[in-house]
Amino acid sequence: MNKNKNSVKIRTAIPEDLPQILKCSKTSDRFVVSEYSNGFDEDDIRFWITDSRAIVIVATIDTKIIGFAYGVIVSPKWFFFDAFLIIPEFQNIGVGGKMYKYLRDICKEKGIKLIQGLVKNSKNSALGFWIKQGYTKGSDLIWVEDRLDKNKCNN
Repeated sequence: MNKNKNSVKIRTAIPEDLPQILKCSKTSDRFVVSEYSNGFDEDDIRFWITDSRAIVIVATIDTKIIGFAYGVIVSPKWFFFDAFLIIPEFQNIGVGGKMYKYLRDICKEKGIKLIQGLVKNSKNSALGFWIKQGYTKGSDLIWVEDRLDKNKCNN
């Protein structure tokens, strides 16, 4: 398999990509963000691909998916990405930049003015990638969550 960025194609994900996206997501602990959220499953990915507010793209070499990105259009001018991953063996060859350009072009076509995302605190290389793309580090935030299938509400 040719491991250079010129052999990489970026496209919008389709439902048939689901198994490969899931397999790709398991190559990293990046999506483990709390005791309640240890990644995502087939139902999540299927929902993303079919949700009209979502943008899901994949990076491929031949027919193999080597990376993917997912986010949601929060409002007419705001896109928020929640997943952006290239499998380890294809990192640092320009795939991320190519994926981001494609994602950015889609957002511009849709009139979106702001793209934001979360970067895991422990992933300094990821933060470096986004700063290299022209991002600025936003304010320090803490992820809060309420697991609705747990009976812990005090009201």
